[in-house]
Amino acid sequence: MTIQEYQTLTGTTVPEADEARVKAVIRRAEAKLEGLLGYSLSRQKTWTELGKVQYDGNIPFPSLPISDEVLDNLAETSEQVGDYQLFKFDDLDTHLKINPAREVYRAKLVLPVSEDEFITIQELEDGSPYLNGAGIVTAISRNYSWFNWYWWGAITRFNRTNLMLAVDAEYINVCDANRYADLAYLLADMVTYYADPAYSLMGIMKSETIDTHSYTRASTGSTVDSTAPEGQPSAKLIIAKYAGPAVYRKLVR
Repeated sequence: MTIQEYQTLTGTTVPEADEARVKAVIRRAEAKLEGLLGYSLSRQKTWTELGKVQYDGNIPFPSLPISDEVLDNLAETSEQVGDYQLFKFDDLDTHLKINPAREVYRAKLVLPVSEDEFITIQELEDGSPYLNGAGIVTAISRNYSWFNWYWWGAITRFNRTNLMLAVDAEYINVCDANRYADLAYLLADMVTYYADPAYSLMGIMKSETIDTHSYTRASTGSTVDSTAPEGQPSAKLIIAKYAGPAVYRKLVR
């Protein structure tokens, strides 16, 4: 969020002399919101597919590292439409949670081979997008035909800790205030809250006197201050709407 965006959303003007402080508060509020959502507001990490493993008669790559022979004989990659992101895979989940997206193009069972590259083990066809109440895709509903694949039991048994879900999708830009105004206003409220000179970094709210009136805003001292915007019940519903799998991995078990 920029100073200009903050001023537009709140209808307030930030004095030039106070811009540096407010920018610092914006960064702090964004970091807090990112922690609650489970992903970066500015840029989510994307991955590159190297190809699909070819095998015949053997259980493919029961352990890391992947041999050069396997890497040198990969089948061609699938046509990529959106961006690939990788997520934790658990074959017991009814819905495989992903970061919020507008549309999903394909899902794959993959194995990362570097910090931003993966090889495909199995295409997960006929998976249905799971939409939340706001119409945002937040998961892939698993298809039970996946588990009829000949090697499924062996692959999941030997590679359970290494396998991941790769999803080619059009992921939403949660910073788009025109499309996702509720999240933008929550962030703006957080900036206003943490920019208040009466707010202590230790989470203790001080007494303040305005004209002839004084008041004190109490703090719980907990990790998420119950008086902060993100601690309110309405805000928690907003966060749940956009949360990634790092926060809400299990929708239905």
